[in-house]
Amino acid sequence: MHVKPEDRRAAFENLSSLLAPKGQMSISLRFGTPREGMYPVTGEELRAFAKTQNLEVTLDIKKEDTLKRSDVHWGVV
Repeated sequence: MHVKPEDRRAAFENLSSLLAPKGQMSISLRFGTPREGMYPVTGEELRAFAKTQNLEVTLDIKKEDTLKRSDVHWGVV
């Protein structure tokens, strides 16, 4: 949500390159009305990036917003 869409692929590739063999990466995603400096993101987009890096998405959790904002929820992939 903080990375511009045109920069996401390179950012994901950089993060992936830091993983040890059988390493794990966890990314939380904010869904809802973007605030200034935020960009909409989808879990599908991250799954596609993971596939290009031969990574497997093994977790997909959706959580309510802890601040009880009705227009915001979270995902973890």
